[in-house]
Amino acid sequence: MADFRHQAELAKLARLLHTSPESLGFLATLDSAALNALRQSATRRLHGSYNAFFSRVAAASKLLPNAMVAFIAQRSIGPLLCARVADAMSTERAIAITSHLPADFMAAATPHLDSARARELTAALPLSRVIEVAQALIRQREFITLGDLVGNLPMSIIGPILQEIDDGEALLQSGFYVENPERLNEMLEALPLPRLSKVIAAAADEKADLWPHALALMSVVSPRWQQRLVLLAVEGEASVLESMIRGVVKHDLWNVTLPLLQMMPEYGRQRLVNLPVLDDDAVLRRLLDAAARHDLWQHLLPLAPLMNDGLRQRMGRLTDELSEASIRKLVNLAHERELWREALLLVECMGIVRRATITELMAESSDAAVTGLIATVQRAQQWQLILPLLATMTEKAQQRFVSLPLFRDSVLQQDILQAADSHGLWSIMLPLLALMPADVRQGVARSAEQLDAEAVRRWSGSIREPRHWQLTLSFIMEMSEGKRAFIAEQFSQHDDAVLHSLLQAFNQEGLWQPLLDFLMALPIPAQQVLMLRAGRLNPELRLSLLMAAPPAARDMVLQRLAELPGSEQATFSALAAQLPEAQQQGLRQRCRELGIAEFI
Repeated sequence: MADFRHQAELAKLARLLHTSPESLGFLATLDSAALNALRQSATRRLHGSYNAFFSRVAAASKLLPNAMVAFIAQRSIGPLLCARVADAMSTERAIAITSHLPADFMAAATPHLDSARARELTAALPLSRVIEVAQALIRQREFITLGDLVGNLPMSIIGPILQEIDDGEALLQSGFYVENPERLNEMLEALPLPRLSKVIAAAADEKADLWPHALALMSVVSPRWQQRLVLLAVEGEASVLESMIRGVVKHDLWNVTLPLLQMMPEYGRQRLVNLPVLDDDAVLRRLLDAAARHDLWQHLLPLAPLMNDGLRQRMGRLTDELSEASIRKLVNLAHERELWREALLLVECMGIVRRATITELMAESSDAAVTGLIATVQRAQQWQLILPLLATMTEKAQQRFVSLPLFRDSVLQQDILQAADSHGLWSIMLPLLALMPADVRQGVARSAEQLDAEAVRRWSGSIREPRHWQLTLSFIMEMSEGKRAFIAEQFSQHDDAVLHSLLQAFNQEGLWQPLLDFLMALPIPAQQVLMLRAGRLNPELRLSLLMAAPPAARDMVLQRLAELPGSEQATFSALAAQLPEAQQQGLRQRCRELGIAEFI
């Protein structure tokens, strides 16, 4: 709004001084109020010059008939001097003379009148005459003068004039120079709907380049009129919207346009944001730059869910190019305005460096801010976006997150597990389980008991790292006996590669205890199935498990081995024969004590 007022005041001053706005560039540092004061001062100075002379001319004109004065004015004096003489005349006499002047001549003289005097004389004219002069001002493109008149004369005069103006560009151009926003609202009320459509059509004519005028006016009228005008634009042809975006890009008007988009219905915003004209990295860079410079993230972020996938990915990628300070503003605003749901859609498309920056900022945020983020993620079901960010945090930051009270909610726990399953994020989820407080982990374990067979197989089938197998089995130990048996059955149905990964995980680390604890906690049939599969896969690993087991676990393994078919026992016995004699004797002795066959 400030830029629009500044531009209008600069144009008015240039018009007064008979020069171009570009030649007044040295006044760019003045605000619109200072420019207005300067223009008023210059007006008084210019119109105050030679007052005595023009007063004498006005007095002398009384010697001639009004028709003769009008004839001389047109043929000899011209619009400028006539205007100065009219300033010195009484209103009654000036109006009497104008009855003999054509509308075009009066329109040519009006810009040279003192503004207040021009309004006074116009108000005294018959309405039909005023309409004629207004039409002449439009033909002469004297939009500054017309804007001053329609902005200050009573609406009883202006209303009929507006009804007669059928030129969208004239309405738009003159409205740009109206200083009082309330008058703009009144003018809009007086215009028929077809006139408003012509205003939008005039703005869309890129040869005239009037989108700066249209958007500036939209930014200062009442919200009701903002909504109506924006709706007119969005319900028009796609070419109108594309023209608007090109105008916005050309004049860098994002700071005016983005707030106005909030006035559009969602379908309109979705239609606009996915226009082909935005499918351009150069355009998107300017948009992001404007969002950073003018703090427009609160208007830009809500557009993210409306973007098509390709556009959203480009936006996220280009966001990487913003400075860290801009990214910090984005994160802070997402916290303050509860826009994390929208922000995360862009974060998902950012590069690893920027995501790391955002993760760091999240870790630095207060508990209240983080709780707000988690609550937003839960409402929007965006765990597939936040879990990868958590994975890049320090262990201390991760522990802080999963220790928040929100994580004790069973519905939230189930939703996280569902996201981990649906999006293949078990490798991220498992380390978080290890960092949870004991009661939270137990709650998650109870929630995990609701996983079906397919989910369990996807979970176990995705594990590749030895540490993750250890975490998995430790986590399963938090579940009920029935669920442990169910999971063991799913494990046994995996192909050899998965089970080999499980066994190797404990063999490489030399830490068999989690697996032994898991086996001992299983019902006997489940133990038998897993021991059989393990033996067929790799009898040597089964022997390593037996020798690493403490006494209680060793007894369980011996009992299960004794229950295996003879062919399985023969294979195992051949391997056990490679053990030192003392170890073999010890195993045979323990078999006798347990009352099982000495198969070693």
